[in-house]
Amino acid sequence: MRKLRRDDGEGTIRERPDREGFEGRIRLRVAGSKRLTRVSFYGQTRKDVLQQMRKASELSEKTRYVPNDRTTVAQYLHQWKGSGKQKLKAATIETRDLNVKRISEVIGHIRLTDLEKSDILKMDEHFTTAPRARTGRPLSGAARKQVWATLRKATREAVGLGKISFNPFTTMEREDTPKLDPTLERVITMHEREKLFSLNSGWSPIWKIFLATGLRSGELCALKWDAVDFANGQLHVRLNIRFKQPTKVDPRNYLLDTPKTSTSMRTIKMKPRLLELFQGVKEAQDALRDQAGSKWKDGNFVFTLSDGHPLLQHQVHAALKGELEAINVPPARVHDLRHTFGYDHVNNGTSIYLLSRMMGHKDAGFTLRVYGHYSEEAEELAAEVSDRLLKQAENMVAKVGRNA
Repeated sequence: MRKLRRDDGEGTIRERPDREGFEGRIRLRVAGSKRLTRVSFYGQTRKDVLQQMRKASELSEKTRYVPNDRTTVAQYLHQWKGSGKQKLKAATIETRDLNVKRISEVIGHIRLTDLEKSDILKMDEHFTTAPRARTGRPLSGAARKQVWATLRKATREAVGLGKISFNPFTTMEREDTPKLDPTLERVITMHEREKLFSLNSGWSPIWKIFLATGLRSGELCALKWDAVDFANGQLHVRLNIRFKQPTKVDPRNYLLDTPKTSTSMRTIKMKPRLLELFQGVKEAQDALRDQAGSKWKDGNFVFTLSDGHPLLQHQVHAALKGELEAINVPPARVHDLRHTFGYDHVNNGTSIYLLSRMMGHKDAGFTLRVYGHYSEEAEELAAEVSDRLLKQAENMVAKVGRNA
């Protein structure tokens, strides 16, 4: 057995007595240890071993070396997704589980310590082009961004836990990040609203309440009657609802949770016309309850199906699509009703700060970015106010001059 002695700190390389190849040993700063730890490297030639040792030594100088184990991306993510669940919203847990599944299907076989930027980019390219079995279309930009964010968070925590020494996301450029699909925000015109309301269907009160409150679809479908304060003219937004697959443990097809952000929990002031709409919904629901009898599922929801089960977003979306087609109006999303609410208020002088609170946005800056470019009419009104105040001041000066 020959042993190649190297300079202090560079380790040693020797032929392996029990099998072919070489072993290199070097002391490194290893993740999870405060002391220098002796680490072994193996290869068929001295050159292979030397390259491994130099790479590990360079990494140890910058951060801490992580011994290469066999844990795969899928195995790590499976362990990671279960951590801290008690602090997460149910919807967040559901989204995390879905994204972990999607990541694992594409790059789950790769060792965690071998994960590189190129692997992540190939994964995103796969999601961009590969059709999904359920829809026949690739993942949307928003879904890809969620996958990206999940993996980025998981790898960042892997560094902190000493699972990997380097997060491949740190080398990503801005242009590498998945982009949202271009969506054209649509404002429902007054003429289109008139045609929509003229149908006078069971959906008409819902469209009117959307346009009068700016609620998200999940917030509206989650409303319960104790959130509608008829006496004080207030609507309390405290819940969000979303579809889920029923299970034996929980046969319900929906999941109730808190709204999107803490600022989404808000109280909306209601005037008589809006209160009348809710009163009409209540009377119609009472009639449905009488018809259903013992089959009625009483969850105290405001908007329900004929058996008392809560109305869900996909049902509302399908209804709006059908009614717009019936009146020969261009397609629009339910979210466009909320967008129309924001547009109406900006162009009727409501401040961005107040509108942000009414819509439950995280901050007024977001509201400004979304609706600021719609403020031409509001700017025109503001210019008229400035002009009127200037003339008023000039008239006062002229009056003083005449009296002098």
